[in-house]
Amino acid sequence: IASPTSSLPQHHLSTCVAAALSNRSIVLYDTNSGQVTQRIDGVHDGPISEIHFFPWEYYGLGNDTISGNDGPGANNNHTPLIISASQDGTIKVFDIRSNRTSQAAIPMRLNLAKEQALSVSLGYGGTLAAVGTNKARISFFDLRYASGHNPSGNLM
Repeated sequence: IASPTSSLPQHHLSTCVAAALSNRSIVLYDTNSGQVTQRIDGVHDGPISEIHFFPWEYYGLGNDTISGNDGPGANNNHTPLIISASQDGTIKVFDIRSNRTSQAAIPMRLNLAKEQALSVSLGYGGTLAAVGTNKARISFFDLRYASGHNPSGNLM
């Protein structure tokens, strides 16, 4: 699975792709050199179903509120976030501006037993994540208030 950043506003990762690997890691590659630029290990406890880049400033998630780097010297280079969905039933948002990328900035969990997240899509200005599951449901998470919370709503 790879998520190109070519559709995002200009920033230093505009030549980068992210790949979800079978060892449950996400790796960012520079498309010009083929070199690994960043690695996020131990992302999920199950296979990663889908990943997407999205720019934090465009999706209403605030300045550096996700990474906690909103004080003096904050890294405001408009680097995108990565959202991932996994068969372990979790959806996680990673702030790749942070040095603490092994820990999800926003972790979310589906609430049915053995429910797997198979796909994720963003809407309503990127503040709402719609997650398709193996239980024939769509669960919705409001990313502005999702830190550790259950879905905001479900459709069956």
